[in-house]
Formats: sequence, structure tokens, C-alpha cells
Amino acid sequence: MRSLTVIIVTLIMAWALVATGGLIKDGLIQIRSADRFVTVKGLAERDVKADLAIWPIQFKVADNDLNNAQQELERETTLIVNFLKQNGVQDTEISVNQVMVNDAYAQQYQQNQVAARFAIDKTIMVRTTNVDAVESAAQKVGDLIGQGVLIGYNAIPQYSFTQLNDIKPQMIAAATQNAREAAQQFASDSGATVGAIRSATQGYFSINARDDMAGSPDSAALNKKVRVVSTVEYYLND
Repeated sequence: MRSLTVIIVTLIMAWALVATGGLIKDGLIQIRSADRFVTVKGLAERDVKADLAIWPIQFKVADNDLNNAQQELERETTLIVNFLKQNGVQDTEISVNQVMVNDAYAQQYQQNQVAARFAIDKTIMVRTTNVDAVESAAQKVGDLIGQGVLIGYNAIPQYSFTQLNDIKPQMIAAATQNAREAAQQFASDSGATVGAIRSATQGYFSINARDDMAGSPDSAALNKKVRVVSTVEYYLND
């Protein structure tokens, strides 16, 4: 009787080991299958045109007489405002940003070393969605210089694209599709098929000048290129 009991126990243990081994094997296969994935990057680009222009027009007048300097400042202000209006900029899009007066005599040891005692700096700010008007006016700014207006060297229009949120969904979809095409090529080369997305990371959206600006900042470009790179992991199926 005892021998029979030992045999039965032995058989049960053997069956349990076989069953456990099968479960472990199935688990390893599932884990190995789950670990089969490929990481790819998807690119999406779109050419856009800026829809907002900000143009700080800085200029300066100088004279030994403060009243004369102020009169010249008003004359040049009128010239600039009329110039902007003639090029399609509206009154509501023009504002005075700041006026700064410098008295050279107020600075110690400067009285005998300056050509003019008073120097007045003024900035007229243009903010408009009429980017074409600003672009056209900026190309004609030499007309103002010809009338004696000393425009600052950094009085350059800055162009922005403000509708990024409107195109984000389409660009993310395009980047994901581009990534899937890359994954499909990889899978085809390895004899597998592309499965579901394992994980995805949206890249940073960059907005740069569409064309080479020869050292100019991207903000000075009217035409821009929006770019995003997404990183996607896809499962691979046999």
C-alpha cells in the first residue's frame, strides 16, 4: 500500500512539473513576443507664412537746443507715420513705445567732447496682421533715411506665426504616418509585420526661416518652416 502511495505521489509531482514547465514556456514566449518592437522617428514639415508683424522703428535726433531737438523729433515722427500709412498700415496699428532724452552736459567731463548736447531717442511700434504691408514698407525704409530720419540699425520687422495649434494635429498625424512607414520597411526587411503602437513621444515643434537668411534671425523671415519629429515604438508581429 505504501509503495502504491509513493508511486501516485511521484506521478502527481511529475505531472505538476510538466504543467509548470508548459506555463513557464508559454510565459517566456509571451514575454519574448512583447519585447519585439522597433523604435523609429517620424518627420513632418510644413511651409507657412507669418501672420503677425511687430516692427519697432527706432530713430534719433540731436541738437544743442532742446526745443529745436523736440521740433525735429515731431517732424520726423510725422514723416514716419505718414510713410507707414502710405504703405497700408492703419492708425490703430501704430503706437509710440518710448522716448528717451539724454543731456550730455549732465554727464561729468562730457561738456567739451560732444557735437550736440541733447539727444532724443524715440521708438514707434507697429503691430499688425497685415504682414505684407510691413514687408513692403521695410523694403522702402531708405526713403525715410533720404529725408534725414536716422533709423536705428536694429529697426527690423519681426514676423511670427501664431496659428501653430491649428496645424498641430495634422502634423502629428503626418509624423506618425512617416514613422509607421519607416517601421514597415524595417519589419519587411526582418520578415515581420508592424503591430500596435507600444509608446509614442511627441517632439518639439520648431519654427524657423524657410530660406537661408544669410545670418539674419529666423524672426526676420516672413516665410517660415514648421517642423516636428516624433519618436514612436511599434510592436513587431511574426
